[in-house]
This record gives sequence, structure tokens and C-alpha cells, in this order.
Amino acid sequence: MSNMNSQIIFYGAGQYARANLKRLVSEGLIPLCFVDKNPHKHHTKLDGYDILPLSEAVSKYPNYVLYLTLTTGNLLEATEYLLANGITSESIKYVEPTERRLGCMWLDGVMQITSQYFYICCHPIRAKGIQYNNLKDCYEKYQSTITQLIDDLRNKKRTFCNGCEYLRDGIWSAKLELRNIIFQGDFEDDLCNFNCLYCITKPHLLKKNEKRKNLIDVIYQISKIDELKGINLDFANGEVTARRDFDQLLQLVQDNGFTVSFVTNGSIYKQNIVDLIHCGLVSYINVSLDSGTAETFAKIKGVDCFKKVVDNLERYYEAGANIYLKYILLEGLNDNELDIDSFVDIAAKIKANVWLSADLFKRERERELNSHSMDMCLRFIKNVKTHNLNISYDPGCFHRVDVEKINDFLTK
Repeated sequence: MSNMNSQIIFYGAGQYARANLKRLVSEGLIPLCFVDKNPHKHHTKLDGYDILPLSEAVSKYPNYVLYLTLTTGNLLEATEYLLANGITSESIKYVEPTERRLGCMWLDGVMQITSQYFYICCHPIRAKGIQYNNLKDCYEKYQSTITQLIDDLRNKKRTFCNGCEYLRDGIWSAKLELRNIIFQGDFEDDLCNFNCLYCITKPHLLKKNEKRKNLIDVIYQISKIDELKGINLDFANGEVTARRDFDQLLQLVQDNGFTVSFVTNGSIYKQNIVDLIHCGLVSYINVSLDSGTAETFAKIKGVDCFKKVVDNLERYYEAGANIYLKYILLEGLNDNELDIDSFVDIAAKIKANVWLSADLFKRERERELNSHSMDMCLRFIKNVKTHNLNISYDPGCFHRVDVEKINDFLTK
């Protein structure tokens, strides 16, 4: 990856950069600085490297080449942004082999696994579950299944992905490899200490099932597969911090050099998570806060600990965590100015990446949001953009009419 005659700049100082910086440097791709679109990151540092505005970086290093250190789902948008801001296509490079085709983030190296099945996408209706016996078997089935699926998409053959809201034209990985394993909630000893209104996982956790696999054993199996060394493990199985073997689980993560991310309710602060953050092994912490006030939080979550969660988020942020903060819009509950504005203030304080969704499971999929809720949805987006925070939304949880309105508003 050596570029002796160019001044290398990395574009994107987020999750991908944090997880891959050491590897890229070890392979000879050494940046002079980072560039990021988010002004909150300007004139700060990532692992000792300056993060600068685009104009300042290219002025300081006129013989530049920009390597995009972003997840593949963001490559096309970033490329178009750079071209629109005067960067030539010759000066834009990708740190991984890429190709232009149909794809989505779930087909690009992400696999979800439960005790019995692995899934090659996230969509609750379209997700294709394939049974497996062990992780080596699971990995081999994943490779063959995803390779055939993407080959069919390249050749414009019909697949179960056709018509999916997530499938889109983009710049995706040409080298197909598993990068992220998401654990879903039905492993032995999975549990949750919340009672969220929209949850579809907890009822499964309460059922007795002798076939559930042991999570520690599954991670141990992953550690024995050479191709999965250093992969990211995403814990979305109930409330992982409440597991009785959580300390053992994190020790296994650290001993094997995995990076890790947590989908958590944030109610339980863990010092060993902070220790992993300091070691650069935590990709992100994802919390569905869904409110900006203690009263609404208690109604949605069934637990009265709003301040505790916010305090824990601030502590993780101060330790250096990259935080994703989610807001699931619920008609008649949190679609109001007070909750929305207060939530955005909290997100701004911890410089969170904001994720907006709707309640897919309690609301009929074919019904669009009422006019008040859509107004509040757009207010939410406007406030997040005013604070210069990154915002994404889940098109699979909104009616197609809502998606059109949101897309129009985002592009203004």
C-alpha cells in the first residue's frame, strides 16, 4: 500500500478509521492527517493524528491523495461530496478493493447469528435464515451464500433482495469477507433488565430452550478460525452487560484481539468497557434512548433510570467512545418538541451519531405517520443537522411516503 510520492490524507475519522487505523499503518498506508465532514471533529485528534477541515488539509498538503476511511455504505456519498468540492477523481482512493454495483450494508460483510441460524441481512421480513451446527460450518455457509447472492445481483438476476428498501447502487467491497458478527438475543443466559414497549426480543429470552448455544463457546470457536482474526463482534443479545459471564466474555475478546461494539440500554456502567475503549478495541456503543425526558423514558422503557443512562453515556464519551444514539419515533409518546429537543441536546453534548427509526412492530407497515408525527420527525432531523451531528435513518421502518418526505428534507 505504499505511496512514496503522495501526501496521504485519510477522509473519515469515525468508526471505520478507529477500527482499522493500526492495520492500515502497519500495511504502509500512513496518513499525515485526517479530514472529516463533521465540524465538531475539526482540530481534534484521532490516535495522535490531526483532524482538519477539507480545505485546510488540501491547502497544507498540496500533493495530496485522499483515502476514504469509511464504511462501504458511505463511500458513494463521500465520493460525490469530494467531487462536488473540487477534488479530482484521480485524487480519491479507497483503502479496500471496491466495485460499483447493487448492495447494502448488510450484504457487505455483516452476519447476524442466533443459537440456531445465521442471517445474511437485517430486514425482519426478508432476512434469510440458514441453520448451522458450529461456527466453522456457519462461516463456510455464509461465504458460499453471500458470494452467490452478490454474483446474482451483479448479473441482474432476481433474488430475495429485490424490492428491499436497503438495496441501492453504491461503491461496495469487491473482496467479499466477513467483517462484523452480530449476536442476537437467544443464547444461553441472555437476559434484559428493561421492558421496552417495542421489544420483540425479551419474550424469546423468557422462553426455556434447551438448544441455546453458550456464547463464550461460540466466541471461542470464532477465535480458532484464522480468517476471522480481529473481526468485530457486535453484542445485541439482550442486555449484554447484565450477563453473569460478562467479565469473562470481555477477557476473551481482549485476549484474541477482537474489536467489539455494544447494543446496550446504557443502564449498567462497566469499567472493563472503558479499559477496552482505552485499548482501541471498542468500535462503538449503540443506545436507544428514545426520549429526552425522564417521564417519557420511563413510559417507553418500563424502568425509571433516565439520568443514570445519560450519565453513563457521558462517562463513556469522556473515555473516548464513539456513540450511536437512537430515537425510535412513537406516535403519541415521544413525538413532541420537549423530548425531541432535549434528546438532540444530549446527543450534541456527547457528539453522538444519531439514528432515527420508527416502531416497525407496533405500527402497521402500510400506514404512514400522521401529520403531527411527520412534522416532529422533520423537526428532529432539522435540529440534529443544526448541531452538525451525523444522522442516519432506517428506511425499512417507515412507510414509502414517509421515506420520500425524509429524503427530500435531508437533501435540502
